[in-house]
Amino acid sequence: MNVNQYIKSGKIEAYLHGHLSYKEAREVEGIAQKHPEISERLETLKSIIGKSGIPSSPMDEVFLDKDDPKEEMASVEPTASSWGGALYSLLFALCVIGLILSMALNVYFSNRLVKEQRIVASFQTFQKNAALEKEVLMSRYNAINDQLKVALNLDYTRVNLLPFKEEFGYDAVVFWRPETSEVIIHSDNLPALREGNYQLWSIVRGVYSSVGVFSPSLELQPMSLVSEADAFAITIEPNGEREKPDISQLVILGSVPK
Repeated sequence: MNVNQYIKSGKIEAYLHGHLSYKEAREVEGIAQKHPEISERLETLKSIIGKSGIPSSPMDEVFLDKDDPKEEMASVEPTASSWGGALYSLLFALCVIGLILSMALNVYFSNRLVKEQRIVASFQTFQKNAALEKEVLMSRYNAINDQLKVALNLDYTRVNLLPFKEEFGYDAVVFWRPETSEVIIHSDNLPALREGNYQLWSIVRGVYSSVGVFSPSLELQPMSLVSEADAFAITIEPNGEREKPDISQLVILGSVPK
């Protein structure tokens, strides 16, 4: 017989609370007499129950001095200990249910909190993107407004720079004001360069003079002053401004209207 397994079976506790039949109770007593470990367990539990004040009703007391225990079993009414055991089981079940509900609610509200945090983060990202888009639109508006002011100003001469090489299919516009020598370039159509930079040149009787280097931009860019010009040209040069152009790198060219 496996003593440890028998102790863990709960029969000893059931015996002490009067939950066993007469035959089962006698069996527990017989086994306790044969196995000291079980007898010791029985006495220990009796002592614990006695100290805790929980009433016990072992079967040897229920059937004490009874000639026919089977007949008396039918008349035995539920004891306080049996009701106490049932109440304990009910309370334990309620505690387990409460714990499960608590865990379920914790998971639910945790997921809800994560969802709300994601919504707030998405809204904040939307606000930031909207603000950036507003800045871009305002920048474009201001740039277009400046272009219109210059284009509608009759004091400026518009010089359209067209592709000098067929493979370079881009153009640009130079606004030149001879009275003040101001030069403004609109280079939004030009592609960005991986290497080097664009350089603007004024041409007078075949002589090239640098008007400055620039990068493509939506906004109008003021360049160096030019008092006289027959044409304007753009070359692609190594980084930095050059004194003389590399004619092989001439990409667009335009004559000043007479």
